[in-house]
Amino acid sequence: MTSINRNIFITLLALMALSACGDKQPIEEIYTDFRLDIVTYAGHTDEGGIHSFDYYGPDNGEPTRLVYVGNLAPRGDGERVLLRYTTNDALAPGAVATLTSCMMTAIVSDTLRVTERQPGQLPADPVRLRSIWRTGPYLNVHCELEYTGETREFGLVADATTLAADTVTCRLVHGLMGAHPMQWRTCYASFWIGDCLSKPSCRVLRVIVPNDVIRPDKNVYYFDNQ
Repeated sequence: MTSINRNIFITLLALMALSACGDKQPIEEIYTDFRLDIVTYAGHTDEGGIHSFDYYGPDNGEPTRLVYVGNLAPRGDGERVLLRYTTNDALAPGAVATLTSCMMTAIVSDTLRVTERQPGQLPADPVRLRSIWRTGPYLNVHCELEYTGETREFGLVADATTLAADTVTCRLVHGLMGAHPMQWRTCYASFWIGDCLSKPSCRVLRVIVPNDVIRPDKNVYYFDNQ
C-alpha cells in the first residue's frame, strides 16, 4: 500500500448497491449456511481459475488465505470486496482455507486520507450507519447513503493535527455535492488504515460519524491498536 494520501476525498461516480451477479439462486444455496465478509482480493491465475483472498480478523494478526477455484471476474490486486462464501476449513491466522462456493461483490475500496481542514469545513450529508468495525489494517463500514445518480464525496479522513498523538481522530465524510437525493441505498466500504496503525505512537483510532440519522446520539467509535 502507498503512504497516507493527503487528497481529501475519494469521488465516486455511483454507489454500488448490494447486488451480486444475478438475482436467481438454486434453491439448495438459499438454505446453505454461508459467511459474508469484507476481504482483500489477492490475485488469480489464468490456468484453472484459481482466485485468492485475504481474510483479516479483528486484531493485528496474520490473515487467513482463502482460495477458490471457479469462474469469477478478477478484481485488482489489493482491492477490498464483499465475499459470500462457504468453507469446511477453519479461518485460522496464517492458514489456508479452501472455499466450496463463492460470490463476490465490488464495494468502495479506498485509503485513509489526511486533511488540515476544520470539521465545519468538511461535507456532512446524512448517513444511516448499520455497522463499523476494524479487521486488521482496514476500517469497514456498512451504511446506507442517499442515491443521486451523480458524483459524490465519500471517504475516511484523518485530522492532520492528531497523526502523531496516541489517539488519531478520523471522520467519515459524505457530501452530495448539491445533487438531489432520491432514495436510500446500501453501501459497503473498506478503508486502508495500516499506515496510521503502524505508527509507534498510535494506540487508538477515534472515528467520528457525523449526521448518522439512525443513532444521532452515538457518533464516536474507538478502535484499539492491539
